[in-house]
Amino acid sequence: TIYSLGVFFISIAMIFAAILHPSATFGADFCAPSPDAALQLFVSQIVESPQLMLSGPDVCTAPPEEEFDPKAKPVSDATQMLCYYQTCQGRDVVGESLDKAESASESMRRDVERALALQLPQDCRDSLEQLLILLGPDLSRLLRELEERFECCHVNRVYQELFHDAFCDELVVATMHEAPRASAGAFLLMIAVAMRLIFFLGAPRYNAFVHKSFGPSFYANQTFANDL
Repeated sequence: TIYSLGVFFISIAMIFAAILHPSATFGADFCAPSPDAALQLFVSQIVESPQLMLSGPDVCTAPPEEEFDPKAKPVSDATQMLCYYQTCQGRDVVGESLDKAESASESMRRDVERALALQLPQDCRDSLEQLLILLGPDLSRLLRELEERFECCHVNRVYQELFHDAFCDELVVATMHEAPRASAGAFLLMIAVAMRLIFFLGAPRYNAFVHKSFGPSFYANQTFANDL
C-alpha cells in the first residue's frame, strides 16, 4: 500500500541522514584546516609517540616541550615515516631500512663466497650455492627498485590524491551537501504520509455527515464516491 511505501522510503531517508550527518561532521573536523595534522595526531596516539611538527623551520621534529622532556617517549618510526611522506622532509625510514637490507645482503653474499672457498661437504656446498643465487644481482636490483618506488615524490603524490583530493575535496564535500537533502527528504515524506493519513481517517466522518444531511441519494451520480 501507499503507507507501506511511504514508511519504507521515510526509513531509508532517515537511515541515510543518520549516517551522513555524523560522517560529514567527522570529515569536516578531520579535513579542516588540513588532514595532515589530524592524521599525524591519529597515528601518534596509536603508536604512543610525540606528534611531529608539520610547519616551520624544524619540520618533522618533536615540539620543544616534547623534545627536552626527559619523561617523553621517543619518536616512533611510524610517526617519522608519515611526516616524511607528508612533507618530503625529515627522516626517510623506508629508505634507511632498504639501505640496511642491501648492505646486509652484500655482507652475507661475501660471507657465502668465502665459505664456498673452503673444503665443505657437497650437500652443504649445494645449499650455499643456492643461497648465493638468492643473494645475487636480482636481489640488489629488487631493493633498488623498491627504493625508487618509495621515494617521497611518488608516495606524496598518492597521499595528496587520496586524502586531500579524493577524501576531503570530493567525498566530504559531497557528504556535507547530501546530509541536509536526506533530512529534508525524510521530513517531506513524513508530512506527505501524515496528510494522506489524516484525509483517509477523516473520510468516514465526512461520508457520515453528508449521508445524515443530504440523504443516501446524494452519492447516486457522484463519480468520486468510490474514491472516498
